[in-house]
Amino acid sequence: MPFLIFIFTFLIYLNTTAPGILVPDSPEFIASSFSFGIAHPSGYPFYLLLGKVFSYIPIGNLAWRMNLMSALFASLVIICVYILSNRVIEVTLPENKTEIINKSFAFIGALVLAFSHSFWPYAVNTEAYSTSSFLLSVAILLLILCVSTEEKIQAGTAFRSQSEKKVKRLYLLSLFAGLLLAFHSVNLIYVVLFVGFVVVKTTYMDSKNTWIVRKK
Repeated sequence: MPFLIFIFTFLIYLNTTAPGILVPDSPEFIASSFSFGIAHPSGYPFYLLLGKVFSYIPIGNLAWRMNLMSALFASLVIICVYILSNRVIEVTLPENKTEIINKSFAFIGALVLAFSHSFWPYAVNTEAYSTSSFLLSVAILLLILCVSTEEKIQAGTAFRSQSEKKVKRLYLLSLFAGLLLAFHSVNLIYVVLFVGFVVVKTTYMDSKNTWIVRKK
């Protein structure tokens, strides 16, 4: 399902992508990315580096290539939203709900975001919102995976295996938290919240009783 959602949304975004430059930030981002320059505060260093990579795509003009980057990351955001929504629905709806109903709700919710007035325009234009949203959504997903617990699969090896997985996810979460800071300084708010949540969760809360636990 996530792959189908990506293909569906990306094809629509691709067909509605702006063929050139739009205002207000698009000209600045395109020029800064192409010339390794610095945009308006906070500079958007990581975003401009990604834009430079996309500028080497051998099709279309420079503006279209940057717009393509927005479309790609916007589609990835929708996948993350679908996965997060499906996980929340599974643990909040009654157990008698079927899996197809849960996935249908998550699918509808993801598409509502994908084609909403506040999301779609930024998915087809050179703006930083879709890329920033992707980093944030992946960080939230990793955060949930880091602090959630799953029931044992194999006696004797499950605990160690789960611990190793959580450590790896924590490393990935740290990576994406750093990328968020390299993207925009305002993301420091999210990083502080991530750290605080992990500390509180692992220190004071019983992970088996939290709403984010997935039990089967």
